[in-house]
Amino acid sequence: MKSVLFYKEIVENDYSFQNELLEWIRATFPNIDALDADSLTDSSLFDLVLPVINQSDLAVIILDCKYQSPLSNLMPLMEEIWKRPDKYYILVVGENVLAKKMVKLCKHVYFNLNFEEQKELVNSLLNEE
Repeated sequence: MKSVLFYKEIVENDYSFQNELLEWIRATFPNIDALDADSLTDSSLFDLVLPVINQSDLAVIILDCKYQSPLSNLMPLMEEIWKRPDKYYILVVGENVLAKKMVKLCKHVYFNLNFEEQKELVNSLLNEE
């Protein structure tokens, strides 16, 4: 089983919840759990998300973090990732310094890929046997 979690950093002037990559993943891989959360989400939502991700053999985590907010509700997710870093593939989009520090301990991390590179990577991971 494979899963995807898309996390978007939301700030006061940017309330866009849409994401082209997430929409592409859902359209291309309808049988894969593609979950989403944002920086305004209560951290208790991760109580629902974490079991899905933990049951996955492989999980793609996309952190869309273009600003410098504290990302405190990401901590439950990051604690799980740090326990088993080899099963998580993390794409970091943006320049949030804290997000970059959080993923330092992770094995498979990709920074600021363009849209086509993101699709290519996700496609190869989710089609992998």
